[in-house]
Amino acid sequence: MSPKKKYPREYRAWRDMHTRCNNPNFIGYAMYMGRGITIDPRWENFEFFIADMRLCPKGYWLDRSDNNLGYGPNNCRWASPKEQARNTRRNVFLTVNGERLTVAEWSERTGISKYTIYTRQKAGFSDDACLVSPGDRKHYATFGGETLPLIEWSNRLGVNVDTIRIRLKRWPLEKALTTSKLHNGGRRPLGMSQHCESLGS
Repeated sequence: MSPKKKYPREYRAWRDMHTRCNNPNFIGYAMYMGRGITIDPRWENFEFFIADMRLCPKGYWLDRSDNNLGYGPNNCRWASPKEQARNTRRNVFLTVNGERLTVAEWSERTGISKYTIYTRQKAGFSDDACLVSPGDRKHYATFGGETLPLIEWSNRLGVNVDTIRIRLKRWPLEKALTTSKLHNGGRRPLGMSQHCESLGS
């Protein structure tokens, strides 16, 4: 039995991959070979392709994990239509605690609207700060281009987080977030440029 008949879904994915990258008459050619998307030489052979990818689950399609890289065993997977829709160059990704997800995925996980996350991201908030729950009263501060929770500013400065809160009420913002406590009781500035604001609920 020919590979085409034995592995119809997998063979079609393999054939379509070659069409996208190697056929100048393909309508979407410019989106593939036209911008440097290539195929691993190993996958010129269908047998190696099926050995690397295994069988395709019903309803799934060949997908590149990183859309800026080519087709190969280290960058491809079988993905559901939903996963494919979320893995396009138009998507915005946020990375928190080492996990990289789309705005839509973070929205589902946190309950924060996509609009809120997009707005925060566009305003320059850090990925962590973009995902602060609307009901979370923890105080974040943006300074020197970074938006961090006060506990992280506290760790950086070596100062109790309650002291940071008091400073923000009494001191100029730059001084509050650039002055760390020395062991001898003195203080030293950390020399960061000023820009601070709070993320409310």
